[in-house]
Amino acid sequence: MLIRRLSLSRLTRRGLTLLVLMMLAGCAAFSQHRVGFVATPLQPAPETTLIDVDLRTYEGTPEHASPLGTLHDAAQGVALEALHESGLFREVSFNDEARARANVVVRLSIYRQTSTVWPYVTAILNYFSATLIPVYANEQYTITLEQLDATGRVSQRLVDADAVHHYAGLLFLPAAMLGKTPAKAVNETLNNQIEHLVAQAEQMGWFAAK
Repeated sequence: MLIRRLSLSRLTRRGLTLLVLMMLAGCAAFSQHRVGFVATPLQPAPETTLIDVDLRTYEGTPEHASPLGTLHDAAQGVALEALHESGLFREVSFNDEARARANVVVRLSIYRQTSTVWPYVTAILNYFSATLIPVYANEQYTITLEQLDATGRVSQRLVDADAVHHYAGLLFLPAAMLGKTPAKAVNETLNNQIEHLVAQAEQMGWFAAK
């Protein structure tokens, strides 16, 4: 009987430990969708077959930033998907060697700015509230799309801004289980921003046949 009670006690402790880990793992993120979605495919420009993209990623703002290499590969995948989904281009290149034969050359710069105060404040509140008050962090994303001329100089420039809100704690465990993950929120936000910029550029005639 004593052995059985000890076994149940151990199982209870393990269950409580698992519950605590699940509570702490409740990390969810939500895009703010400050720009509208591009609901319908854009009209393809017949002669615009190849676009070359000079992709750059930064930490900070367009006015004050430093290179952020860890974001580059993920950003390239999102940009490639957004440009293909636009229906404007048969080929998308991020290779300088393809620039000479490209119909359109653009520079796509992505700036990530993270909040520095709220994560610490909310982490303290989260600790003393037994995870009931979630940890909160905010990421601001500013994207610039620049049209480059034959000499590599900027001829036109478009800017778009959006944000992703991150939460961690017990209350957001259901959202995390439903797929509201930080990576998904960031990818959706960047994809929507790039599609919005491309739609604006198309309306301004950036991709018209020359």
